[in-house]
Amino acid sequence: MEALWIDDLAEAPEGELRPVVWVRRLEAPAGDAAEGRLARRQTLKQLAGRVFQVSPEAVVLDRAEPGGLKVAAPRAAFASVAGRGALIAAALSPVPVGVDIEPAAPTFDLPFDALDEDAQAALAGLDPPARIRAFLRRWTAIEAHLKAHGLGFGQTAPSQVQARARPDGIALRGPGTRRTLAALHEDADHVAALVLLP
Repeated sequence: MEALWIDDLAEAPEGELRPVVWVRRLEAPAGDAAEGRLARRQTLKQLAGRVFQVSPEAVVLDRAEPGGLKVAAPRAAFASVAGRGALIAAALSPVPVGVDIEPAAPTFDLPFDALDEDAQAALAGLDPPARIRAFLRRWTAIEAHLKAHGLGFGQTAPSQVQARARPDGIALRGPGTRRTLAALHEDADHVAALVLLP
């Protein structure tokens, strides 16, 4: 099952629940963590409203089991959101889903040592720009993988998830999780990953 990546809400499929990810760029970053959570939830409600052809206010979000988000009304769907700075990724799917997004030019120190040893070795020989991009591909894929399984870094350290680059994405395997393949979406300003569970 392939996902539709959109940059404009008008591109979302109306009346058809299929994996879709809206990559949204806010005019300015959220002021604090609470504002960021609210902006991500509003983005997800707008996406679900468009897909289900209702107003965003009619969309009810709830917690999924074992973790993560779901749309409870007007129709059940799996959901995931992520954000950093002015970037938001909101995903809606008929199957469990995880999404993550990071800016392509991070303004923080990247935790290269948080990856498993094989991934660290694969990145070590790359020049700095390629190393950053390769790290972000793996990092977003790991986060999306864990979210799709209802987990987070509180339950599973990133170094416990093997993330291997392939031509068609990032192959992932971790303790207590299914093997998955993360689809990547990237441009000059972001790197995003999506994992769909079969």
